Amino acid sequence: MHIEPIQLIGGETGRDFVLYDESGAERFSARILDGSTELVVTWTDNLPRTILRLRDLQKLAGGPGSFASVRGLASDRVEDEIVAGTFDADRLSQMLGRGLGGNWRVRTLRRPGTNPRVYDIFAERIEDKP
Repeated sequence: MHIEPIQLIGGETGRDFVLYDESGAERFSARILDGSTELVVTWTDNLPRTILRLRDLQKLAGGPGSFASVRGLASDRVEDEIVAGTFDADRLSQMLGRGLGGNWRVRTLRRPGTNPRVYDIFAERIEDKP
């Protein structure tokens, strides 16, 4: 995974984490701004591999607790599951917990002002239960 420092037009800085395949095509990318605990996933090819990539990214970003939330656009396949009512947010929450540690809550939200099939996925780390 490549780590690329960034500076946005407004002066904010951060890091992009990008994974390319052998042909040079982007398979995964995410961004975290300095001082933020939100990781924004800008591209991923599927959810099971994404969990593994997030685990690797967490190590590169400073270890557990380096981000407390993850936000990203749902892929076409995940959008199909959301529309069909088969998307399992609890299962994804459990997968995140196993991959990143801690307890996570996942929810989906239709992106306002867009095609009705465009969804964002939000994952938040929640307090560990005693």
